[in-house]
Amino acid sequence: MHDLVVRSLKLACRLPRPLRDALSAIAGTVAWAVAAQPRRNVTSNVKQVLRHFSGEPRALHVQHIARRVFRRCISNYLELFALPRLAKEEILGRIDVVGQEHFEQAIAQGGGVIIASAHLGPFEYLPSWMPARGFEMTIPVERMEDRQMLGMMLQARLSNGVTFVPLTGFAAIRTMVRTLRKRQVVLITADRAVEGQSTVVSFFGAPARLPIGPVDLAIMTGAPLIGGFGWCRGRRDIIEFAPISLALPVQQRADRAALQAALVDQLERAIGTHVDEWVVFEPIWQY
Repeated sequence: MHDLVVRSLKLACRLPRPLRDALSAIAGTVAWAVAAQPRRNVTSNVKQVLRHFSGEPRALHVQHIARRVFRRCISNYLELFALPRLAKEEILGRIDVVGQEHFEQAIAQGGGVIIASAHLGPFEYLPSWMPARGFEMTIPVERMEDRQMLGMMLQARLSNGVTFVPLTGFAAIRTMVRTLRKRQVVLITADRAVEGQSTVVSFFGAPARLPIGPVDLAIMTGAPLIGGFGWCRGRRDIIEFAPISLALPVQQRADRAALQAALVDQLERAIGTHVDEWVVFEPIWQY
């Protein structure tokens, strides 16, 4: 069964994008229907986000958004495995960038840039945009038990020139520091604690454990921390950069609590606006 899924993904990623989108809608709906525990987790996460902004949401509205999350997940995998077949010009041609001035301001500081991101939208297009614009990027990633799927994902991701390192350990820290010293870019997802140091903060109005790594790396190296998020708008893929450390007074940029609070604000804004593209299948609020 597993081999059949892998072969199906390899074949499906060769379809034209409109057909990949249609397939994602069908397969995502099926996955939502049969994957009971992930469905409960997504439903709970979506409900907390909606509750934070507008009170207790209607069950049918939550269900509709949860289905869209599953569809986005399938779409993300198909887009990832299609990447090696795309030219840089084709990748850049389908992306609109919002807030690029924040990225350029951070780069102008001269010490590399740390991008805090989320499991939001077509995540692979942000790592693809950087090398296509001439920047090296390093991303720490969590381990996967499925070695065959991990190999496929790394092969697709390495095709766009990004360096991936294990999420934990001194080797990962050394690699990220070296990247920043070369005035390049490190990207860390900050919306879910997996491995490494984390802290419990108020997230969408309730306690949640989130990683502290992006903040600690920014304080340790002095590199500016910005937000980098992606989502879809019709047939266009959007990348948005948002200021975090450079939006704070100078005296607060090395303040761990202030920097983490500013990061959480940007996560809440991006996820809250595009919760139907927030692809997280683990429970976030457990405290």
